[in-house]
Amino acid sequence: MSYCETKGRLILSKYDCDYTPMYCEENIWKLCKKVSASLDELNYCSAVFISNKNRMVPLWKQRAIAAAGRDYVIWDYHVILLYSKLGLVFVYDFDTTLTFPCDAQTYWTETFRPELNLDANYHRHVSFLVIREVHQIKGWKYWCFRVISGSHYLQYFSSDRSHMLETNGNHKALPPPWPLIYDPGIGNNLHSFISMDNHLLKDISKVYDENSFNELINEQLRSDC
Repeated sequence: MSYCETKGRLILSKYDCDYTPMYCEENIWKLCKKVSASLDELNYCSAVFISNKNRMVPLWKQRAIAAAGRDYVIWDYHVILLYSKLGLVFVYDFDTTLTFPCDAQTYWTETFRPELNLDANYHRHVSFLVIREVHQIKGWKYWCFRVISGSHYLQYFSSDRSHMLETNGNHKALPPPWPLIYDPGIGNNLHSFISMDNHLLKDISKVYDENSFNELINEQLRSDC
């Protein structure tokens, strides 16, 4: 792992990082662990859970789109790493088709498509499928973001992977090859991270709506330290 001060970002190869499809929360935890080799750099990292009360969040530019058969995918939740330093902000998303990392402004525009104001007059290029699903899933387009520092994420995240088990005990997707990231003293708290109830984990994280999260990024972009 190396760091480039002139660009204000970590230089990490995606292929040098631990990754297992469908386990984004653990992929980002492992990324934080890798970054923690430099405690100073970890201070500029935050884990970000993306979800909403319906657990249906549309994201564009995701690798799973090909399997979905459309230009966006609907996740129940997704997790990314936000790296902010020297007035530059980058997103590390293992599942995006964008660059790794991607500057936050490009990631926001390409992944969340803010121009698709589906509460107002629909843009002509919005597919009928999207419009139909918006009517079927009221509130589906609203994203919420739970932001937690990289150090707190390493300390407090704990998952027994039970959310990935079918009723017959089979895994919905092959589990990661590394051991469980699980602390018996904490228990399984993944669903608290996914929940956008701001009363949960309030001592170590903060929940933002679309506008306030976008403003958070803009504030970090204006920062020079």
